[in-house]
Amino acid sequence: MAKDEFDEIDKKELIKFIKDENLKLTYKPITAHDLLTKSEEEIKEKAEQQKQSMDTRERHKLMKNMKILAAIMLGKKSNKELAKVLDTDKSYASKQIKKLQKEGLVHKKGEGRKTEYEVNEFNFINFLTSKVKLRWGGKKKSKKRGDENK
Repeated sequence: MAKDEFDEIDKKELIKFIKDENLKLTYKPITAHDLLTKSEEEIKEKAEQQKQSMDTRERHKLMKNMKILAAIMLGKKSNKELAKVLDTDKSYASKQIKKLQKEGLVHKKGEGRKTEYEVNEFNFINFLTSKVKLRWGGKKKSKKRGDENK
């Protein structure tokens, strides 16, 4: 298998993984303070404004992080393999992995050439849930205090 075929397989696996898992990266612009103090209309308006002004650098960073994390979950655990997936050199891949380590998303096993990386599942789930878009439901069912015992 030629080098180009190997790289194409990796990219196809990553794309398939992201599509199969329905991973969507969205920015979570709403804070708890907003939920407590603002009306539903104000929150929706703020969400739309921040969604439109989301920096492309932020999106690029999120996609790069997701690409690294997906590659590690698919078995590309060494620095060399991750560099191939990212289409960069090993030093850049190492730098990106160190950033993910500082965020607590990745931890390493082994030393030297035998170093492998694994995703910290708990922090990964927190990372994904922090990028969730809020949606408002339809009608709310409200209970009165007197109705609880009935």
